[in-house]
Order: sequence, then structure tokens, then C-alpha cells
Amino acid sequence: MKVIARITLREMTEDERPDEELSMFLDAHETLDRLKELGIKLALITNGAAEPQRAKVVRFALEHRFDHIQIEGEHGFGKPEERAYNHAMEVLGVGLHETWIVGDNLEWEIMCIS
Repeated sequence: MKVIARITLREMTEDERPDEELSMFLDAHETLDRLKELGIKLALITNGAAEPQRAKVVRFALEHRFDHIQIEGEHGFGKPEERAYNHAMEVLGVGLHETWIVGDNLEWEIMCIS
């Protein structure tokens, strides 16, 4: 089984909490590493401007944990646009029937592709 996964940082909104107060869930790195060990393909899809989102990816040591990192500000499209999901699946070489989505927004990350 191949997966597109999005590990959610514990945050309210960009406006409510400064970046320096963001943190990962305690077992997030361990979970991602185990999924990689199992051969599961992972993509991180996140909205926002390129520079601050890329800085978070680096700060939380996520670069090597994902096969594809897709930031709206770097690609020119984002969630809930269908092409955001299609692009990630294409890069990973997987189809919809092989894909799981893990997210924190039901409307943007689940209902938009149903």
C-alpha cells in the first residue's frame, strides 16, 4: 500500500501562534521513519508561502522523511485544488486507489476529492 501522508503540526492558525511555538507530535518522526522502513511512499502537501513553509519543513527535519514535499507557494497550486493531489500522486507513481490522506481539515483534505 502506498500513502500520501500529511503530518499535522500542532498549531491553531498561522495568525494565532508564532512559528517558534509550533511543535511536532511526540511520535511523528518515529512514525514517519517506520512508514519509510516499510517502503510506504510519503508526500507532504501544505498550503502557504514558499519561504515560511520550507523553513518549517527544515526546522522539523522533514525533508528526508518524505518522497515528495509540495508547498503551495513553490508549485502555484494547493489544497483543496484537485491538481494538488493529482500532482503528488503522479510524482509518487500511485493512483487514487493506492492512496491514503492524513490531514486536519475534513473539507480541504477529504471531501474535495470524493
